[in-house]
Amino acid sequence: GFAGTLGGGRLASRLAARGGNSIRSLFLFTGISSLLAVPFLYAAFSVQDRSVFLLLCFVAEVLIFSGTAPVNALIVSICPAALVTLTQGVTILAINAAGALPAPLIVGRLADVSSLRDALQLLAVAIMFSGLIWTSGALRSSYVQKRDD
Repeated sequence: GFAGTLGGGRLASRLAARGGNSIRSLFLFTGISSLLAVPFLYAAFSVQDRSVFLLLCFVAEVLIFSGTAPVNALIVSICPAALVTLTQGVTILAINAAGALPAPLIVGRLADVSSLRDALQLLAVAIMFSGLIWTSGALRSSYVQKRDD
């Protein structure tokens, strides 16, 4: 996660600086990195070899976490200056309440109904949908100007 966050932040910043629309670039970077993680994550829960599993999980995690810094940059760039701290706090709360809290329960329930492998592979589907949402945000983004503090 650490490598993905740092590397993704640096790469996304470079790409955003090159493009004419930094907001669109950040959305697109997050979407593409999420979509690239999907086959690695899905494959990780399909293989039997532990070394291959760990390698695939590592690649998927780096790709997933590479969107962390660009998402934070998007939040800071788009929201009004007086609401940056509040927006960051609400975002962290929403991520934990909607994702980190129910995810183990949902995966556990799905594993009870099917198998742990199937339940974990469904996580790749969730990541795919998030990647499609971020990519859709990039395609729909007309916001060009960053706010001035």
